[in-house]
Amino acid sequence: MHPYSISVFNHNDLTGNLIHSILKLIHTTWPSTYEEAHTSQVFPEINKVSSVFEKHLICFEGAKVVGYAKVFERIIFIDTLHIRNLALASLCVDPPHQQKGCGSLLAQKAFSFVDSKEFDCAIFQTSRKQFYERLNCRKVSDKCFDTSHSQKNWWDEHIMLYPSSFEISGPIQMNGPAY
Repeated sequence: MHPYSISVFNHNDLTGNLIHSILKLIHTTWPSTYEEAHTSQVFPEINKVSSVFEKHLICFEGAKVVGYAKVFERIIFIDTLHIRNLALASLCVDPPHQQKGCGSLLAQKAFSFVDSKEFDCAIFQTSRKQFYERLNCRKVSDKCFDTSHSQKNWWDEHIMLYPSSFEISGPIQMNGPAY
């Protein structure tokens, strides 16, 4: 049995201590993006939810935050189809807890929202393709783009899709900035 538990928080239910622990973990994982993460990606405005559906998944070992992921709704378009996409962002694990199951538990919890049919699929970026392939994801070969933002859409090497059986053909209009 693993020593971890996953808790799901609505944005407004995060305490100051949890936010501090999450930002510290993000800074440990991506040091150069700490300030950017604080102001935009993770907490756009501290008391404002960025979408209709937004959850913060926290992996605990006892009372200590050792892993984190954010999921939110992003409607995407393929041709004329509207697809309810679960955006997976900022999945990170404290280095001493990596490769011990915490990251897998976070990803599986995130994907459970797709498995329960709340969402059609999950499209996200990562540098850890093999990790996600073990969790029934596949690399998306179709182009993802967003015409409403001038910034580069994806900064990681791989754009992944969950579940791997979800059919996509054609360019994917991401309907917003990268996450």
